[in-house]
Amino acid sequence: MSPQGKATTSVTYEFLGKSAEAAVYSYVGISLYTSIPGFWSFSFITAQLIIIVVGRIIGVIVTFYAFTLCFKKRTIKFKELLFIVYGGMIRGAIAFALVLNIPEEANDVDSVNRNSLYRSTCLIIVMATTLIFGTFMKMTQGCLLGESKHDKDGLHDV
Repeated sequence: MSPQGKATTSVTYEFLGKSAEAAVYSYVGISLYTSIPGFWSFSFITAQLIIIVVGRIIGVIVTFYAFTLCFKKRTIKFKELLFIVYGGMIRGAIAFALVLNIPEEANDVDSVNRNSLYRSTCLIIVMATTLIFGTFMKMTQGCLLGESKHDKDGLHDV
């Protein structure tokens, strides 16, 4: 492929990716706005956030060290592992899509209220983790991993 074709393809796919991301988060934002009158439970939201953080830490670190015991080869430094844990804290559109697929009984008020609680909790968690963890991703990368080669060359500006 010619240099112009490579550059055009790269820009086109980056544009399509950013457009799709914007569409997904626009839908999540509109869903958040329309679910405001729904059921909310800050204790449930807090409990879910704690479960997500603790579960991610245990899941990644325990799994990694279990495999290093089995295979006796450690390929990832602990700081890199912490960055993987941090990056995995961000919940997104897949979590929200899964919550939307929970069936509800049409005549059961408890089922409708429960699904409203699940949806509103998931929306808050998606927005909070995206804003909190996503905002500080670059700073966390700098603290844990240092400056990458792409950052030094100016090739990548995330």
